[in-house]
Amino acid sequence: MALGAITLNDRAGDVASAPLRADIISFAGDTSYPLGGSLGLEAALAAELGVTPTILAVLPQDCGQYVPAWDFANKKLKVLDGGHATWDEVADTTPLNSTTFNVLVISI
Repeated sequence: MALGAITLNDRAGDVASAPLRADIISFAGDTSYPLGGSLGLEAALAAELGVTPTILAVLPQDCGQYVPAWDFANKKLKVLDGGHATWDEVADTTPLNSTTFNVLVISI
């Protein structure tokens, strides 16, 4: 994974009575996006939060022309390109490191 360091901007939940968490985070994209998605978002989030989350969804807030989508089965962050008529995954090795992804992560 080559995603940039995660910055935690806001948090909700994270207590026994509210096991569903909502974290607003930001990070730079991969230097060379791997087709199929980036690994390691859960591990990076765990390091930032101090707990090991299970990510359920990643919702874009401000990501430029790109739309991140969480691949739950494979634990990968896929990036779709919204700058075209179709919503295709960005091409293999696309440099996304100049894009800051601001997202809402829903996890348990």
